[in-house]
Amino acid sequence: MNSDEESLYDPEAVEAATQVHDAALIGVRNNGGTPSTATAHSSSQSDETASKDDVPAVADDNTIYAAPRRRWFILEPAVFLVFLAMYLSGAVYQNQVLYQTCVAVYKYNESDCQPLLGVSRETEEAQEIETRVQPYVARILMARSLLESIIPAFVSLFVGPWSDKFGRRPIILATYTGYLTGCIILTILAFIATKVVISPWLFLLSSVPSVISGGTCALITGIYCYISDVAKEKARAVRMVLNEASLLAGMMAGNVLSGYVYAATNVVTVFAISALLMLLALLYVLIFVVESLRPDQIHTGSKIREFFRFDLVKDLVHTCFERRPSYDRAIIWLTMITLTIALFTMEGDSNVTYLFFRAKFEWTLKDFTLFNAARIVVQIIGSIF
Repeated sequence: MNSDEESLYDPEAVEAATQVHDAALIGVRNNGGTPSTATAHSSSQSDETASKDDVPAVADDNTIYAAPRRRWFILEPAVFLVFLAMYLSGAVYQNQVLYQTCVAVYKYNESDCQPLLGVSRETEEAQEIETRVQPYVARILMARSLLESIIPAFVSLFVGPWSDKFGRRPIILATYTGYLTGCIILTILAFIATKVVISPWLFLLSSVPSVISGGTCALITGIYCYISDVAKEKARAVRMVLNEASLLAGMMAGNVLSGYVYAATNVVTVFAISALLMLLALLYVLIFVVESLRPDQIHTGSKIREFFRFDLVKDLVHTCFERRPSYDRAIIWLTMITLTIALFTMEGDSNVTYLFFRAKFEWTLKDFTLFNAARIVVQIIGSIF
């Protein structure tokens, strides 16, 4: 087998091993407890095949252990779809909050607030209105950012230890389900907003399902744990690079398509397309992504009770403080601090960047999304070189 293939548990292999095992036992019984030459040759041949093709082995005590199945790693398409959906609706979400704040909070006429949707260039009057509205919108976006950061960060402390006991697939399924539910709520709210005036704060409801399911923290944790399980040691780094490539490709495609789709349709359609992409990603995981842990590695206790175990979090923290050779402990902490600072600046930047470019350069949504896509390309090139 090639080194870039992954080992996954295959329940069907157990049945095949059982048949081979039963045939071997019959041969032994028919020869007075001693395998015949043909049986021995067959068993030898089967053992050789098993070693080459990872067929399950049979122990001396007649216990069958299913060997992992070889298959290509297939999680990247789902990662691509989920980030495509996120960035397809990301800037459109900010536009919609801007418009709803204008009509619901500041009580402007809908015709006066229409330019804030970012489809066309703004007039001087619209720019004055946006100058008044933007500080309020920034508070809503900050509340969303805090909601999607603090709670998932706390949940992620429990996700890793829990997935070690009950598998990676439930974590991935839960996060994808949360994102899908959030997109559906967002689509419904956008549709209601076309009929009646609603508060912009209601759009925060779309973040609740993903926050409860762990958000991006749990998603990334589940993905990288899955990669660590299925990828061979030599191919693990390559698999992580492929995952990052899928993630960035989804972000870039979402940014490029967002402005064009929004200009050609409307906000409800954009959110509905995002929900459809999330649904495709969830179905992909359900159909193609199998559990990376073997059945004997998965615990049978209460999944809910085992999730909130603070002793596991204590062990996690203890692991970070544990003495390690070659300054590994210092490297771990420097990496975590660097990542924290980087994410802190990125989250703060993302909340105001679009509003800043609208105010300073009079950009439409299409202008900003193309700029964002170009920025991601620069990041990809910088990561390669």
